[in-house]
Amino acid sequence: MSFQSVGFLAFLAGTVLICLTAERRHPQAGRLLLMLACALFYVAGGGWAACLVLAAGVTVTAAALQRLCGTEK
Repeated sequence: MSFQSVGFLAFLAGTVLICLTAERRHPQAGRLLLMLACALFYVAGGGWAACLVLAAGVTVTAAALQRLCGTEK
């Protein structure tokens, strides 16, 4: 799914509407739905490999932040 496509704009509008509605009821629900929408977008655009690359990037970033901020467990 390309950022310049009409499909992306529809996906974005639907995601914003759903996440904002869910967040009004429960803040964690809005965040969870946004995370799921991001994963769906990456899977639709590049397959599971793109989603795995995204997950690896998030893991490396989280580990770097923990090390830099000194919040290791």
